[in-house]
Amino acid sequence: MDVDYRFCSVFADTRHKMATVWHDRGSYAGFAKHLQDVGTQFDHINLHPGIWRECRPLSSTPAHLTRKAAQRVSVTQTEHALHGIRRAFFERALDISNADVLEQLMAESNIKEVLKPPNAAAASWC
Repeated sequence: MDVDYRFCSVFADTRHKMATVWHDRGSYAGFAKHLQDVGTQFDHINLHPGIWRECRPLSSTPAHLTRKAAQRVSVTQTEHALHGIRRAFFERALDISNADVLEQLMAESNIKEVLKPPNAAAASWC
């Protein structure tokens, strides 16, 4: 079976989302608490206490584009890269909107040329 990952960037503009959708529910702190509460329901989930409290990515879009660029470079490494990005934010509280963080994560996944042209530019059009 082949898995074709699709993404809907519900956090394309984090500041706006927190100021509007989560404003009456505690903004960043309220969303952080919500995630921690939901996370406790699943034994396989390890959430860093700093997500959305200390680590507040501006957008999830750079991570999605990086994942798509990784797919263009190495289909076999894409899932590893995807899990690495997820773990980086949810378990390590790293800012996945930061290009330096994403570059390091791709290096950890042995996909070093992801953020270099033409892959990064092509990914933005996919």
